[in-house]
Amino acid sequence: PHKFRVKLRGKIKNANPPPPPHSPLRIKGFTLIELLVVVLIIGILTAIAIPQYKFLIEKTYYSEASKMLKALTTAEDIYFLTNGVYTTKFNDLDVSLPEGSQIASCNYVQECIKTKNFYYSIYYNSDNFWTIQARRVIGNTGHNYQTYIYQIPLTNAGDIKRGNLLCAIAPSLTTDINKWRNFCKKMSGSSTYTAIYGGELYLIQ
Repeated sequence: PHKFRVKLRGKIKNANPPPPPHSPLRIKGFTLIELLVVVLIIGILTAIAIPQYKFLIEKTYYSEASKMLKALTTAEDIYFLTNGVYTTKFNDLDVSLPEGSQIASCNYVQECIKTKNFYYSIYYNSDNFWTIQARRVIGNTGHNYQTYIYQIPLTNAGDIKRGNLLCAIAPSLTTDINKWRNFCKKMSGSSTYTAIYGGELYLIQ
């Protein structure tokens, strides 16, 4: 609307009065301090939320790995009852492989099963320690990229008992060692581990 001025007691003033104190017309912007506080809070929340989110994503793969490891363990037990020994050949076992998986050659064992998220293998050493492993795959890095390994031993080794479900890392080989060590600790619910054959083994169940 058109504004006009009137003369009151010798002074020229706007006929339109100023807006009341709480009017939307008097709302002020944020101060620099207030903006910095908001940015700081967002940064703190992000620092807390992102690692927890990544942990939850990794944890979702646990169900896949544990189910496959237990199936392979049962198949190995059946094979052992029939033949008196374990086998490293998946074709020797009566087990259904995950959809889309394929048998591949791996450097550290004779063969392994490659799936989207894991390399599964049956490993044994000179001490006759047998274990079934699910080595986590990140992207297209291949089986030599070290993250963490779920495994179920078929034989005892020190404090490691047959049938234990473990989360393992190899400090001399693992990339981002602290990241995956903390992951195994969270999966285990404990910082206690068994050091054996150059690895740290955390008991899950």
